[in-house]
Order: sequence, then structure tokens, then C-alpha cells
Amino acid sequence: MPLPLCGGRRFGVRIRALREARNLSQEHVARSLPDAALRNNGRESAVEEIPPALFSRSFVEVIGLAIDEGHVSVRRVAGLLDLSVESLAELFTTHGVACPFDL
Repeated sequence: MPLPLCGGRRFGVRIRALREARNLSQEHVARSLPDAALRNNGRESAVEEIPPALFSRSFVEVIGLAIDEGHVSVRRVAGLLDLSVESLAELFTTHGVACPFDL
């Protein structure tokens, strides 16, 4: 079957290229990538990053004020934030906010 004409040119080359591109398997493409490009986001080695604090300082200040003024209990806040009471105390220390309760 002859290939379609457009302006006197045949599109056979482009159609063949598309067919060949479609025949490339994902496995072949994946194997052609170097392992370094797949690991560590293309960097040579993993970058050790310190994870950010759980909450913002202003949020911790508001929570501390609410506990200090008796609007909410320490255990209630710890439960809502899914933290232990000790972890809640560490959260205040991490943000440099005075801990409104004693352990």
C-alpha cells in the first residue's frame, strides 16, 4: 500500500520512526539509564538533611499559651498532636519556647 502524499512528499520515514519508537519497551529505556541518575536525584551521594521541626514556632507558642492559661490540658494537646507528653516538652525546647508544664 503506498504511503500518503502531502505536498508531493511521502511520510514513510516519519511513520517508520514512530513505529520504532512505539516498539521500544519500558524495560529497555530503564536499562539505558545509569544507576546514578536513578539514585539520589542524580547526585553522586545522598545528602544528609536535617528534617524540619514538626510545627512552626508561632503554633507552638499558641499551644503553650493555651496550656499555660488553662484552656486545654497537656494530655489533650499531646493526644491531638499524636505526641507523648515527653515529646511535647521536646517540641517546646526545639522551638525555644518555655515549656508551660513540668514533667
